[in-house]
Amino acid sequence: QDYVLYVRSLGLRKNHLSLLKSWQRLAAVHGDKLPKLVLAGSRWKESNIFPFLKQTRWLDGKVAHVSGLADADIAALYRNCRFTVYPSLNEGWGLPVGESLWMGKPCVCADNSSLPEVGGKWVTYFRADDLASMDAALERAMKYDMKITRADSSSAPKATLSGSVNLVAAYPRTESAGDAELKQKIKSAVLAKLDGQVDVAMLDA
Repeated sequence: QDYVLYVRSLGLRKNHLSLLKSWQRLAAVHGDKLPKLVLAGSRWKESNIFPFLKQTRWLDGKVAHVSGLADADIAALYRNCRFTVYPSLNEGWGLPVGESLWMGKPCVCADNSSLPEVGGKWVTYFRADDLASMDAALERAMKYDMKITRADSSSAPKATLSGSVNLVAAYPRTESAGDAELKQKIKSAVLAKLDGQVDVAMLDA
């Protein structure tokens, strides 16, 4: 099934309500052609999205929530999604953005705090406090067939937009031992459990 993926816990700081309202507006435009939005993560007590989801019947079936998934299930969600979205209002590092790129999936995310450092120029950004900006970024991601691929094991990752733009992706192959070590730590973090179970020390470089 065609879907867009969000991975991480569900709390106020993650800005899900704005994302859901954006998805609601997109549903009014695209109808059945709009992919499902899958929220994969544990629910925090202060999350404000579930009354909205109940009121809108989960946007008439356009939103799903899953939690408590094993590492293999998270990896499968990444592999099979069209792209990922990360609307957070503030981040210390932005692990899901790096995970998305590492797993070969484009990401649409907010342009604040550490997120641009993680995504560089290989991510489609929007202003988290600007719903029109979020709408436009999501529309662009759905309009173009954005892909991040590896041509072969010896080459750097490539990012391709609509088959017309070929770019070196966020985590290029390097010969530096330090870079190789950091890259391995990022890879390990992708395979670690999410929702507060990732050891932040894994990311210290």
